[in-house]
Formats: sequence, structure tokens, C-alpha cells
Amino acid sequence: MQTPKSKAYERFMASTEIDYERWHDGVPYDVDAIAELTPAESREVEAWAAIVDGLDTSTVMDGLTTAIDLAQEHRTPVVMDALFRAALRDDHVMAVHAAALLLFLYGKAKEPFDWDRRPFFLQFGEDDPTVRRTAFVQLCRECGVDPARYLEGDAASA
Repeated sequence: MQTPKSKAYERFMASTEIDYERWHDGVPYDVDAIAELTPAESREVEAWAAIVDGLDTSTVMDGLTTAIDLAQEHRTPVVMDALFRAALRDDHVMAVHAAALLLFLYGKAKEPFDWDRRPFFLQFGEDDPTVRRTAFVQLCRECGVDPARYLEGDAASA
């Protein structure tokens, strides 16, 4: 049984759900809530922050496998959001693996890297940005997520 979270934890986690308006207006996380977290909640927040950072910055030689493995274990809205952003990264290895994991986490693939879906995943490693963008839109649609949340312009929902 999971321990109920404090109001400070709920407040902080709610502040991490950044939509376009919050991003555009520069609304920050509720950092005041961090001081009120329990020690266990603080560790949890630190864990997802490390995972998100890993998904945003790691490379094949520097933490990619760890970031993907931890993302699979900590399926929070913040981590899922970071996985979608990672699927758009110029680091094609990360993009391929983030797309593969997303389909698995959304129940659209049999395993974290479903070899039957490999041709689709490899589109995220293409040099042509149009191919990658088209694959990303398909990924979002399969997951039931609006791609416009991650892509700029009206073509995102095309």
C-alpha cells in the first residue's frame, strides 16, 4: 500500500505539469513546497528530477541506458513528458529508445524495445527531420497524446 502524499508534495507535483501557457509565461515550479516535503517525498522528487535530466541530456556513452531503465520504473506524468521530448532529441539513439519505451508504456508494444516495431522506431534516427516529425506524430496518435504539445506550428496535428 502506498503512503498518502502530503499537500506540499501534491502542490509541487501539480506545478510540474507545464502546459504551453505556463511555459510561455515562465511560471516556475512551486519551489516553496520542496521545503515542506517529507524525507521520502524529497527522495522521490530527486529521483524523477534525475530521470528527467537523464532523458534530456544523456548520450549512449553517458547514461542513456540508465535513464531509459529508470523511466520505465518511474512512470509519472513528468517522466512521460520527458520521454516524449526525448523522442524529439537530435541524439538519434535516445530518440529511438524513447519512442520504443513510450509505445511499451502505453501498451502498444510487447516489450520496451519491441523488435516487431523496429522499422518504426528507426524512423526516429533518420537524418531527415520530416521523417522524424512524421514518426513522432504517429507515435503521439498511437499513445493518444496531442503532438502539438511538443511540436511548434499548425503542422503538428496534421
